[in-house]
Amino acid sequence: MAVTNASTFVEKARLFRGATFVVGIDTAERILQVRFYDGRAELMADSLAEIQDVGCRFLVAGRSMGGNFVTVSDLAIPSEFSDLFVELSERLFRADVSSTELRDGVRGDAPPLNNESNSA
Repeated sequence: MAVTNASTFVEKARLFRGATFVVGIDTAERILQVRFYDGRAELMADSLAEIQDVGCRFLVAGRSMGGNFVTVSDLAIPSEFSDLFVELSERLFRADVSSTELRDGVRGDAPPLNNESNSA
């Protein structure tokens, strides 16, 4: 695990060649949205190609969104980049909680992640 101030995944890929970035489905969706590349599809494609060229990829955890469990198969991934996104199966990992809820839980602002009480 590494912590960096790099703000984009292409910057992170340059720092950590060959890395697998573990992300949630919502982050994977943003990686594939042109609006995060100044609205330029060619910049998105160039960025994804560079990430691919340095041997990086994304391990993507699905999540319940709007009553449906959303996975990599639900994303509109350009075919030339389909190998960049690997699904972490629901069977191996499922936590219907957002990163915001996790952070709030660390601060003590949120209820426990499961429905069980924490009594001893």
